[in-house]
Amino acid sequence: MKSRAAFIFFISLTTFGIAQTKQLGVVDNKCDTTWEYKTATKMKLPPVSDTNASIHFRIWYDVQAVDIEVLKNGKCKGVLANFTTAINDSKRERKRNKPPKFYFNTTAIDSMSVKRIVSLFQSLAIKDIPTEDSLKGKRYGICDGTGYAIEYCNLKTYSLKSYSNPCDQTDLQGTKEICSLVETISKMICLYFNFNQFIDTLPSGCYHGYSIVCICTQKNW
Repeated sequence: MKSRAAFIFFISLTTFGIAQTKQLGVVDNKCDTTWEYKTATKMKLPPVSDTNASIHFRIWYDVQAVDIEVLKNGKCKGVLANFTTAINDSKRERKRNKPPKFYFNTTAIDSMSVKRIVSLFQSLAIKDIPTEDSLKGKRYGICDGTGYAIEYCNLKTYSLKSYSNPCDQTDLQGTKEICSLVETISKMICLYFNFNQFIDTLPSGCYHGYSIVCICTQKNW
């Protein structure tokens, strides 16, 4: 993820037939302000900002998204989405400027893990962590380092914040909590294992992985 600029705006929503105003505090990628929205749309994930759940948050990794909802009846549900794009290695495809193919799958996260993720998210007070450019002492790394984006929404507010290389600066209040969140979730639901399983289902070829890593299936060697 790259550096982002913060801005605030308002949208009008209709919930249960009553017009409401939801305040949006958004931190968007300067390089591509619609990346999360476009990627979610391709995977048929509903916009977090349109939620009717008590709490809805989505954590974006480079090639995965963890989507968690706490419903009004107190029940929780979660989805893991894996996604990638094929790397065009054909001269003909590159010459035609053919867009790379997008692949994804979604699987339900077991209820026990969802509850643990919700508890972790709340105990670390993730929604209250300021935007990256507001963190005191934040040092910015390379543009293509490991970063994460977090969407959060309840019935009144929506936010989208991103953090670049938080696990490289765990001495800072804020990045320490973000790092704890993403690493704990990664181990809890075996993100790398799930992504590799997803890659194994794709046609022979090379695909974008975490950060700037390229993954090629064995059939292609």
